Amino acid sequence: MATEVCRTMGAVALAAGISVGSLWMGSAAAEVPAPIRIGEINSYTGPAAAFTASYRKGFDMAVDEVNKAGGVLGRPLEILYRDDNYSPADGVRLANELILQDKVDLLAGTFFSPVALAVANVADQQKKLFVAAEALSDLLTWQKGSRYVFRIRNPTYMLVGMVADQAASLSCTKWATVAGNDQASVDTIENFKKFLAGRKPEVKFVGAVWIPPGQVNPGTVVDSLEALDAQCIFNSTYGSTLLAIAREGNTRGFFEGKSVVSTLAGEPEYLDPMGEDTPVGWYVTGYPWSQDDRPAHKKFREDFQARYHDFPRMGALIAYVTVKSIAAGITRAGSIDTEKMIQGFKGVQFDTPVGPVTLRAGDHQATFGSWVGRLALEKGHGVMVDWKWLDGKDYLPPEDIAAAWRPAGAND
Repeated sequence: MATEVCRTMGAVALAAGISVGSLWMGSAAAEVPAPIRIGEINSYTGPAAAFTASYRKGFDMAVDEVNKAGGVLGRPLEILYRDDNYSPADGVRLANELILQDKVDLLAGTFFSPVALAVANVADQQKKLFVAAEALSDLLTWQKGSRYVFRIRNPTYMLVGMVADQAASLSCTKWATVAGNDQASVDTIENFKKFLAGRKPEVKFVGAVWIPPGQVNPGTVVDSLEALDAQCIFNSTYGSTLLAIAREGNTRGFFEGKSVVSTLAGEPEYLDPMGEDTPVGWYVTGYPWSQDDRPAHKKFREDFQARYHDFPRMGALIAYVTVKSIAAGITRAGSIDTEKMIQGFKGVQFDTPVGPVTLRAGDHQATFGSWVGRLALEKGHGVMVDWKWLDGKDYLPPEDIAAAWRPAGAND
C-alpha cells in the first residue's frame, strides 16, 4: 500500500513540476509522512539556463540522497520548482504563490541578483525562511540582509578578495575594468577597486567599460578598452558577453602582453563555451571539477557522472550544497517552524563535497569557498591550471563587523 501511495505521489508531482526525489525510503508503514515542502525559484529559461540546468540536477541528486537516508526529521523533502524567467516581478509573484497558495515550508534558489533581492523582500514580508543559492550581490547578505534570509553562494566581496592578492602582485599600476551593468557586477567592481587600492595604494584606475544587459558589441568593448591604454584589466562579465569579448580580444591580439584578472571565468558554465577562444593566462575564480580529487569531492563527481552521464558544473555543486544546508538547518532546529528554523540555521555546520561549511550566525552567510587559478588551453578546451582551493571563511569580514552592516532587526 505504501509503495502505491508513493507512486501516486510521484505521478502527481511530475505533472505539477514537483520533485520528491526517488520513492520514499523511510518506514514501510501504510501512511507516508507529510513532506517538508520547499519552493525552489530559479531562472530555468533565458540567459541563465546554461547554469541552472546543471543546478537542477545537483538539487535533485541531493534531495534523493536525503530522502533515501530517511529524510529530515523523518519526513521526505518535496520540491516545487518554479521558473522566474529571469524576472524580479515573476520572482515576487511566484514567491507569494508558493507561500500563500502552495503552503511551502521555506523558499530556496534564485540565480539573478535582482530576483534574489525581490524574493528576499517577499520572504521578509511574509516571515518565511529563504535560502538563497546562487545570487552574488553583497546586498543580499549585508546592506539588505534579513533575519529570514540565508545565502550559500560566495558574495562578490569574497570572490574579489580571493583574486585581489594576485592582482596586487602584478607589476602594473594602470587598471581598467569591464563589466555588465547589473547589481552583482557593480558590487564586484566596487569591491575590486577598494581591495586593490588597499593592497597597492599606487594603483590608478584609468577607466571603466560598462555593458548594458543583452547589448554587448565586442568590437566596441575592445575599442573602448584599447583607448584606455591600461596595463591590466579586471573583468566582471560572464556567459555570452564573456565569450564575445574573449573571442574579439583573441582575434585582435588585444590580451597579448596584458594581465587580466576575472571572477567566474573559470567555471565550466562559462569556460567550456569559449573552447579555442579561451583567454590563456587570465587569473580567475572557477571550478576545476575533474582535477579536485579530495575524497568527498571525488565521490560527488563520480555519483553525479553515474547518475547523469555528464559532469558536474558549478551550478550542480551549489545546488547540492544548498540542499545539504537545508537538511542540516532543519535537523538542528528540530522543527519546520520558521522561528525555530532561523535559530537552527544560525551557525549550523554541515559537510559538503569541498569540506565543512558554516552558515554564520552573525550575517547568515555560508563559508563556501572557491578555486583560484589561471586559464590554459588543452586540446582545444579551456582548463584551470595552477589552481588552489580557498576556504571562504578566510575571505569574509569578521562576523561582528558584518553584523553591523545589516539593517536593524536582521540579526534578531
